[in-house]
Amino acid sequence: MANTRLPVELTSEVENLPGAIWLGSESRAMMLVEFYDYNCPYCRVAAKAIHGLMQSARDLRLGLVNNAILSPGSVEAAKVELALQRMGKPMSVYGFHRRMFERRGIVDGARALVLNDSPLRQNDRF
Repeated sequence: MANTRLPVELTSEVENLPGAIWLGSESRAMMLVEFYDYNCPYCRVAAKAIHGLMQSARDLRLGLVNNAILSPGSVEAAKVELALQRMGKPMSVYGFHRRMFERRGIVDGARALVLNDSPLRQNDRF
């Protein structure tokens, strides 16, 4: 994939997106932002590669932006992630993010709740 550069107006605003998860370096010198959907097969493959980058490139700043567009189940799973983000630390949400992409099959709110390590319960409303 060719390196794609975004206009400065977009890159300066992406860090202010509500619900974005920021990990890694505080420096903006090397920044990767992934827009993902938990039901996207391409995102599932990319998640492994991105985790490898996080392990090897200590100066990488990673932004994860849930872009739940593929199904109502994707929206439900995104709401579980957002609830976890509001309750915890970015690294705990990143662990949830990785577990979600390790799962096979279609993801929805109920399956997302099974994967989390939080006090959320399956009868909580989305």
